[in-house]
Amino acid sequence: MLTKTAWVSNGFYGCILNFNHTMRIKKYLSINGWKLTENLSHADLIIYSGCAVFNFYEKKALAEVDYILISKKTDAHFVVTGCLPQINKKSKISYKQKILSDRAGILESTIRDMSPLDKLIQARIPFAQVPHANSVDIKQGKNAWNFSIEAINEKMLRVRGKAYQFVYRVFSTTEKMMPFVDELSNSASDWISKKYETLVVGVGCSNACSYCAIKFSKGNIKSIPLESVMQQYFSRSRPKGKKFLILSDDLGSWGKDIDSNWIELLKPMAKANDKNKHGLYNLGIKDIIEAGDDFKEIITYRKIDFIMIAIQHVNPDVLKRMNRPYVDIDRMVDMINWLAEYKVDLLGHFICGFAGETEEQYADLVNFIKRIKNKNFHAYPFPYSPRSGTLAAKAFLNDEVNKKVALKRAHQIMRLNRARLLFNPGRWKQLPINLMHTDILKKYLR
Repeated sequence: MLTKTAWVSNGFYGCILNFNHTMRIKKYLSINGWKLTENLSHADLIIYSGCAVFNFYEKKALAEVDYILISKKTDAHFVVTGCLPQINKKSKISYKQKILSDRAGILESTIRDMSPLDKLIQARIPFAQVPHANSVDIKQGKNAWNFSIEAINEKMLRVRGKAYQFVYRVFSTTEKMMPFVDELSNSASDWISKKYETLVVGVGCSNACSYCAIKFSKGNIKSIPLESVMQQYFSRSRPKGKKFLILSDDLGSWGKDIDSNWIELLKPMAKANDKNKHGLYNLGIKDIIEAGDDFKEIITYRKIDFIMIAIQHVNPDVLKRMNRPYVDIDRMVDMINWLAEYKVDLLGHFICGFAGETEEQYADLVNFIKRIKNKNFHAYPFPYSPRSGTLAAKAFLNDEVNKKVALKRAHQIMRLNRARLLFNPGRWKQLPINLMHTDILKKYLR
């Protein structure tokens, strides 16, 4: 019988869904009689939820896994979950071979199947019966940050030497970045953990973007039925109102597996007689444009105050290689600018330097952002990171854009965005993620 003391964490990098998964695990363990500890070396059970959406995130997550193996008690059970176990399973990266393949004592438990963990701890209440977490504690984010720094410290470098120089080079900016951690709890994280409660409505995605490896971990969309979502929504609502972040890997996919759609999900929330506000997480621009007037009707209720929009690119040839649908640029610009009237904060995701992206195609992306007059729109670029096993990595292997060029393009988009917001930055004025991301990019380019 295991001694019931557990340490649970994710790395600092990871999406809000990964943080939510970690909080759900903590709740699950508490329900099953486990005591949680913040001392890694004292724990009898260690659960780490790792992110692997980008190559760098995966390498850093594996560095954290190795640090756990060095720091944990010899007889402690170690469970790796999150997206890390399922992404890049056939990777030739030496990190993964040395850490996950050749080391004994690691149990992998995927997001869609946590039953191995149930068996390990002989759970009285199975993980599947534990509700998703209602919020993400800001303390969890700070603890994850501190843990990440520990994983890249002098001891780590002495053990693995030059193998981790790439990771260390980026995180040697620790002293510059640490002041932003406190800001993170007062600004950017407001829409994640302090102002918003999380309302998970689905897991997985119905799309097949050529570059995305997340589907290896999450699979096709599995929607939580509307009745269950609304039961949660109404039971957690309060007379003074609450802020709910509607969470899914792809909100636009919601309902496709249960003969419904995301508009039908949002309608009853919009029409409910309450003072709640809603944030929409991971909604594709195509879904917004196709919904048209139905989407605009929901917006007019003035309950939605934040949308994270997956745009990725605007050039038709790049989108074709991404296996994403082309959306008319004029319609996108009009919709984004129209949302300014309702003061909805918008965070648009873009991929720079995708395989085969020419300077002319990149210029299309720059010109698109320049046309956006909505001061509440924030462009958030990511340099393309090919993931093993994806269609893009296989089909466009010889078309990859130089890594430094991709990073430079992402940096230019960031600078363009900051210039757009210079005279009227709105609520994005102190966004620390922006500052941190820019600092990291500068470090890459040195």
